Amino acid sequence: MKDRKHVRCAECRYAVFNEKASAYTQKKRELKWAAIQCTCTYSEYHKATLNISLNGDRQDFVSWDGCKNGVKREAV
Repeated sequence: MKDRKHVRCAECRYAVFNEKASAYTQKKRELKWAAIQCTCTYSEYHKATLNISLNGDRQDFVSWDGCKNGVKREAV
């Protein structure tokens, strides 16, 4: 059986917006930073915020490598 290739988290359909973990402005409740979370229950990254650096800094992009359970998003 052929090994499954890793799907990068940025391209995975399980990487979704997490409203509660995101950062908003105090006055107007405008989105300052959108948290992206893994929702794949079989992944080692399940419930992890994927756009956080190793130092714990917020990032505007998802840089995580991904896992073997990831599924590539369908083209729209």
